[in-house]
Amino acid sequence: MAKEESANWQCFLEWTPWADDGQWGMSHQLSSLSCALGEAYYLRRTLLLPRGGMCAYRNSGSGTISARWGSGEDYCMPWSQLIDLPLLSALVGVREERLDNHTPTVVVSGSISSPEVQKRFPCTASTRLVRRELPLTQTFRFWFGMCQTHRTNSMALTQRLSKLAIKRSAILPSVLGLLKSGLWFSQDIKAAALKIVTRIHVRSGAFAAVHVRRGDRLKRAGGCNDNCDSLTQPAALQRALSLWFPVETALFVLSDERPAFFSPMRLELGGAFHLHFADDHREVLQRHGIANGYQLFAVEMLVRLGAHASVETYGYYRADSCWPVLANPSPRQRESGFVVDECKSGRVHNASDASARVNGVYFGGACSAWRSVPCRKHMHFVPEPKQCKAEQRANLSQLESVAGDRCAWIHGASVT
Repeated sequence: MAKEESANWQCFLEWTPWADDGQWGMSHQLSSLSCALGEAYYLRRTLLLPRGGMCAYRNSGSGTISARWGSGEDYCMPWSQLIDLPLLSALVGVREERLDNHTPTVVVSGSISSPEVQKRFPCTASTRLVRRELPLTQTFRFWFGMCQTHRTNSMALTQRLSKLAIKRSAILPSVLGLLKSGLWFSQDIKAAALKIVTRIHVRSGAFAAVHVRRGDRLKRAGGCNDNCDSLTQPAALQRALSLWFPVETALFVLSDERPAFFSPMRLELGGAFHLHFADDHREVLQRHGIANGYQLFAVEMLVRLGAHASVETYGYYRADSCWPVLANPSPRQRESGFVVDECKSGRVHNASDASARVNGVYFGGACSAWRSVPCRKHMHFVPEPKQCKAEQRANLSQLESVAGDRCAWIHGASVT
């Protein structure tokens, strides 16, 4: 860690309550936790991670991922099973263990800004822990709302992320995408994802990732309109995908539904596309200790980042996980836990595309060449999609920017 980035980190920050955020899915929880990390970085305090780890509950938005993999019962897993805490601590201090009950503590309101907290409660022996109590209002019901309303200062971490990323962009990354980038997922999660990406790439060549989110959106009041169910049924999915991709395109599907839900696309609908699921690689998942729905979804998220094109469920939802490949190589990449292994440039629709592996996460054309992929942000299932212009229709062989020995991670990987 660079000298100018080092901090004492002997003082701590805790956000509370976590109850509402903890009832939702993994992407939601990672966004909220990333927001808190933004303030911890600004205050130069170690963030105390929410008690109990990341939990999944049957009767909540997080329950669909629990039902997808395993018994469907309530469970909690330690944060260390999802996140590489030592690696993350190289950027901003985090702590899973609780502090002694006698730790000198000050309680601050969620309405107080980060600069005011820093001014009034600098790190001293009498202010070792700052506990921020968020108001239970609709605006601040979830932690990430503190960043969306600029109540907390996350700009310092956002600027740091921009300097650490691989290509230069005029748009600063959102701090909410910090953890969703997967750079700080556990080594086992990243290794399992990399193996699956390699297998799909070797067997099928370029592939597209398809995210089908149904469970919590269909069940939650006000979460979706009446068409969401029909537009995410197998027949509708196949019709939409046919607008963008030619037959026999390889598709990696990540969903809160089990693979059996998509069986019609393989059988009575003619098998127009070659479908791949993480579940097809059970031995890889077991070898790397992937034991619950959250770990499985983390693997799927990373496989999606390695795809050459990506389709989302909802038109208003845009992934903010691609920021690591939106800025120039920096001589300070290895600071703050960054390890970058760039691949040789390829050609994507006549646009230069430097794919890269960062912290063990492979970012493919869906991230680094998103402006060149077919239909760009218009590839979604809800609302009902429209066909792209003919010249935009995807031929993934043109999108394939990495193959064979172009990238060290593929060149050196065994496919078993």
